[in-house]
Amino acid sequence: MRILNKLLWLLLATSLLNGCVSRREIIQFKQDLATVQEQNRRLEERSSRLDSLLTAYSQLLQTMKAEMSLYSEEIQQRLNNLDAGLEDLSSLYSQSYQRRSSPIDRPVSSDTTPETAHLSQVDPKKLYDAAYLDLTKGNYQLAISGFSQYLQHFPDTPLSDNALYWIGESYYAQAQYDKAVIEFQKLLKDYHTGDKVPAALYKIGLSYLELRDRKLGNQFLKRVVDEFPRSPEAKLAKEKLKG
Repeated sequence: MRILNKLLWLLLATSLLNGCVSRREIIQFKQDLATVQEQNRRLEERSSRLDSLLTAYSQLLQTMKAEMSLYSEEIQQRLNNLDAGLEDLSSLYSQSYQRRSSPIDRPVSSDTTPETAHLSQVDPKKLYDAAYLDLTKGNYQLAISGFSQYLQHFPDTPLSDNALYWIGESYYAQAQYDKAVIEFQKLLKDYHTGDKVPAALYKIGLSYLELRDRKLGNQFLKRVVDEFPRSPEAKLAKEKLKG
């Protein structure tokens, strides 16, 4: 732009020397030159603002990258802690199972039986969680064993009906539908007021359908719809009945 200004002035000087420029043209030339200079100033200001914005965005990007790296490390650490916790639960369950399978050699006081002494060392929630972990990993036999131990030791807790339900689910996942029906029926009998009843009825219906007994299967699906119309299982049962 400065070069353009010099060229304009050079052109003006040449014209003046040649005597071919009027006063009006000189005034117009100055106005044009002022316009060009103003445009040049605005362009320089805009360029300066763009440089500032680019610098700010670059700094922001670097900050975001640093924060993302920090968050990524924190998330990874939490995942590692979670994995360690799950491994501890699984190990606790295995140790509990081994202690139950092995004879207890230490002396027991006269008012404490070996069974109650063993139970005092078992955390029901951890035993349940360890069995549930096996279920999520597809270790269905271990899950059945763990939930069975839970029910044997703690038959009257808020999680007891859940434990029995997951035993049925473990059999169902292995396509052992007859055994699944037996466990779900136990739940209906022993925990008929529990919140797993709709799910148990629904799974009994599905199990009978898998066993090619459509009549009985549909009966249980209809029970879900009739007795628990607002449950999520009722919606699933309706769709199954339509099919």
